[in-house]
Amino acid sequence: MSASPTAAHRHFHDELSELKAKLLTMSGEAQDALGRALDALLRRDGDLAARVIAGDHAVDALELEIEETVIDLLATQ
Repeated sequence: MSASPTAAHRHFHDELSELKAKLLTMSGEAQDALGRALDALLRRDGDLAARVIAGDHAVDALELEIEETVIDLLATQ
């Protein structure tokens, strides 16, 4: 038996809410990284710049997760 339209609708909105949370998290991480990168540039701090670059994988991972979620949401609608 398939889910009722109401349940499917609720599931879709739950997924959208999770997507919004992931987007907000990613944008916050990117904003923090940008601030640290600017500090590294202004201070000419190579160690800080290296740490910013090393931490970029977290933003990249969130981006991939968001893309997958969007594709799944589009495919199921």
